Amino acid sequence: MNGEGASVLVVDDEPAVRATCARVLRDMGLRVECAAGPEAAVALLEKRRFDLVLTDLGLPNPGDGERLAGEVRRRDPSADVLIMTGFPALESALAALRSGVYDYLVKPFGPAALQAAVSRCLEKRSLSAELRREKSLRTELQSAYRELQKVERVKESLL
Repeated sequence: MNGEGASVLVVDDEPAVRATCARVLRDMGLRVECAAGPEAAVALLEKRRFDLVLTDLGLPNPGDGERLAGEVRRRDPSADVLIMTGFPALESALAALRSGVYDYLVKPFGPAALQAAVSRCLEKRSLSAELRREKSLRTELQSAYRELQKVERVKESLL
């Protein structure tokens, strides 16, 4: 999936990281907004929804990224969250993934790693949406088939 039209919120207290991530994501055809911290991110989340939130784990304080991820999921359970950190620890990675974070990127990461993680996430979103559509269509088809069977029984009873 190319992610055309998907919206991403990049949250990091380092301006260079925000700018680099935004450039890479825009080059992928995504709509990108940036926030320097959790308060600014929440303000943006109040105004609109994002398909994906890419946030630093420790912005500017340890745990801010995890709290923000929880807030994103509370506001919009369909939104995905990718965590970035310059201080990787197995415990924080496991905690983030258990809490529903889609992926965990260790800084410094290159454009290819960011593109791959975001592409996987958007592909998963696309496949999930397609599965929901297919289930809905199957339900409609089953309902129409039951109606057709009723009509067929009525028709046979009249003959």
